[in-house]
Amino acid sequence: MLLPVAAIAAILGPALALAAQLPIAALPSLPAPNPFPNQKAVVSPNGAARFTVLTDALIRLEYDQLGLFSDDPSLAVINRHFKSPVHFKTQLTGDTFVLETRALRLVYKGFLANASFSDDSLFIELLSSPEFDVWKPSSDISDGNLHGTVRTLDGYSKAPDLDCKTLGRDDQHCTYGLISRKGWTLLNDSHTPRLEFEPKPGSLDFPWIQKENKNSWSHQDLYFFGHGHNFKGALKDFSLISGKIPMPPRYAFGSWSSRYWAFSDMEFLSLVSKYQANRIPLDILVVDMDWHKAGWTGWSWNPLLFPMPQDFMASVKKHGIKTTVNLHPADGIGSHEDAYPEIAKKLGYSGGARIPFQSTNATFVKEFFGIVIDSLEKDGIDFFWLDWQQGESSDQWTKVAGLNPTIWLNYIFWNHKQSAHPNVRPLNFHRWGGLGNHRFPIGFSGDTYPVWEMLDTQIEFTATASNVLFGYWSHDIGSHMRPCEKELYTRWTQFGAWSPIFRTHSSKQGLNFRYFWKFPRPESDIMTAAVTARIELLPYIYTMSKAAYDTGISILRPLYYEYPEVDDAYLFGSEYYFGDSLVVRPIGKPSDPDTGLVETSLWIPPGTWLDVRSGSILTGPTVYSGHYLLEDVPVLMKSGAIIPKAVLNTDNYMAMASEVPEHVLLDIFFGDALSGSFKMFEDDGITAHYDEPKYALWTDISFARFGDGGVKIKIDPKNGHRSGISGHRTFSISLRNIASVSSLRVNGKNLTKKYTSRFNAETFSTEIELPQAKVSEQLEISITFNPIPVPDGLRGKVQRLLKAKELLDNLYEITEPRVNQEDYSYLLEALSILQTLLYPRGGSANETDKLSDVERLYGVAVQQVAGITERVQGVDNILTVLTNI
Repeated sequence: MLLPVAAIAAILGPALALAAQLPIAALPSLPAPNPFPNQKAVVSPNGAARFTVLTDALIRLEYDQLGLFSDDPSLAVINRHFKSPVHFKTQLTGDTFVLETRALRLVYKGFLANASFSDDSLFIELLSSPEFDVWKPSSDISDGNLHGTVRTLDGYSKAPDLDCKTLGRDDQHCTYGLISRKGWTLLNDSHTPRLEFEPKPGSLDFPWIQKENKNSWSHQDLYFFGHGHNFKGALKDFSLISGKIPMPPRYAFGSWSSRYWAFSDMEFLSLVSKYQANRIPLDILVVDMDWHKAGWTGWSWNPLLFPMPQDFMASVKKHGIKTTVNLHPADGIGSHEDAYPEIAKKLGYSGGARIPFQSTNATFVKEFFGIVIDSLEKDGIDFFWLDWQQGESSDQWTKVAGLNPTIWLNYIFWNHKQSAHPNVRPLNFHRWGGLGNHRFPIGFSGDTYPVWEMLDTQIEFTATASNVLFGYWSHDIGSHMRPCEKELYTRWTQFGAWSPIFRTHSSKQGLNFRYFWKFPRPESDIMTAAVTARIELLPYIYTMSKAAYDTGISILRPLYYEYPEVDDAYLFGSEYYFGDSLVVRPIGKPSDPDTGLVETSLWIPPGTWLDVRSGSILTGPTVYSGHYLLEDVPVLMKSGAIIPKAVLNTDNYMAMASEVPEHVLLDIFFGDALSGSFKMFEDDGITAHYDEPKYALWTDISFARFGDGGVKIKIDPKNGHRSGISGHRTFSISLRNIASVSSLRVNGKNLTKKYTSRFNAETFSTEIELPQAKVSEQLEISITFNPIPVPDGLRGKVQRLLKAKELLDNLYEITEPRVNQEDYSYLLEALSILQTLLYPRGGSANETDKLSDVERLYGVAVQQVAGITERVQGVDNILTVLTNI
């Protein structure tokens, strides 16, 4: 039976007692999120137990001996209302109540006696996945759980074990994942702090924390996730009740520069110039704690370093660069602060007494934001680095049981920004505070040590956080504590380029820096290439950020989301999906000092994939072992993939991430796919309207193959009338592993002669630059290409020919007997053929037909180099480099 209307007052709590006396239809009509459930989804068989069917596989289970239920939001759960509740059936038989959805069967025994939830009274079966065990209240959540994340990596030289039972630190807010190999997981919200339903009049513009949890000691408030191995469905459902993953501003996906150092304003501006001079992208300038007057906590500019802070900020903003400053709020506001007289008067302090930081005192917080923070924002600070490090005790810092200061700081700073600047996307930069923290991105993982094990374990740590929707970890690239040696820093930079956020940082030591130009070549070149390639990839990354908002699936996510029934998908934890179409395995171990190679194994998922580094076509599922040079990152491109990339304007390296590209390259790999598609999302990158179609430009991109060597590509923009994106745009098309094009038509016009294609000998693809068109113009491109494929894996062989030439050239006049270029003439001949393809006439069909000659010459070159190693001692490494790909 359904809970009678007369009992609704107890459910909604005293705050809505009046509303509870009204018919259900008269309850408040609330915009999402709405903590009050649709009454059609609620069943209370006995007044002491209440079940809310949220989705087919997600049920809220409540028990209270007195029947006092609350629908106040918590920090983890803010929405329980769905306009169209899912269909479910109930049945009462004697002392047993049964509730059944399409996915779950809940059995509650002893309801006539108001039995609390125990193994004797409650169990749930997974109907959609009968192979999983029956859940009971004593079931161990850690068994099979795929883990979540923790507050920080501060002080670690290896990422911690994410099993919360064995972690041994209460201050880490360790959170189990919302998915499990056992098919179920549980969110226990029984005694967590609750938020007020709505802002209090005259106070702040967002709901405040309740000083005490109104639930009784017997209260049980559980959320059962029974999705089986539908991991994506579980994460989506959690996003429905806990809130979506917000899209950070576009600039946040760019290049951050950070160092703990007492920079002056002129030194910062000089640093900006060095980024430009060294052709390194820069989007965000992080100003660490020396920006403010002396002390751990500070709110006023240090006049010795920033005598005219507003002018400094204006100079930075001329470059389009965004700025954040470090805050350590714990020490409150001292009398030496510029804002002290005004805020002390408002709060009633006198005699120069320090004002303590009172994060749960609404009066203090209102004046703190209105006087202190708003002033800094007016100076030009775009967002704040909330570097709280003073402990997580709720008794000491929040005075609210169960409320830690990390998540509460994230909550109030986010909501203040949202209410004070409703048209601008908020952005936090702080540690993880527990479930629900995904609504306040991004994460700062803290101060680690520069060792290989830290890098390698940090990769899996980052992917695993997606299991609690925390998809925007930002790590100190190169770590924090000590100088980072060049190979390790290069590999860390590569991981950073394939991470949610790219931010370099280091501690306050004279030789501890992370600027690429401070490192020797080739390491500095490789680092620069990595971050530049990331900026080129931003159209893809930004679109995947929108997908994360829509679906709850983070940009960087584990392999097992796609292949939950395959054991290998769980074993290769440092390999991950980067968006929907790419799989990446950053290298986290040092190379062999003799060869410069590092061997790494990849799991190739089912289907056909392109090994981007070697150009090899790989078919999974299988395990593939490759040997990688320092410049290599193992990346797999899915068959049928379309990856949009920005063609950068290399005159200016400042604020590249903020720009909607005027020239977009579509990187396409056919593989064995007959068709493929991608919906590219763009908007102004800064306002909060990204969920409204009228403010967005969606570009539908698709291909369909025909015959042995033909493809039709469609580019169909759907431009919202308030997107702000207009003018003209150029598209280029890159066809991976295609040697040459014989014809080109655009919107029916034959452009074969006017717009010639060329073979890119660096990416082993044919590239075509299309005529410029209006942003809103549809394009239909018909291409016929040479059906003879590029030899499989030739790109990797050419890379090794180049590396072997470098090593052989270095032997001249060093070894005895002497090694001359005539001794490796076939190697040079193979490279000379490739060299012709770099010239404008070199991309023709006649020239690309010679790629098979390069394949043949590679084999002969290997024989020549083997001969050299037989007569010259100590050069076996060259043959190893040439043959181990």
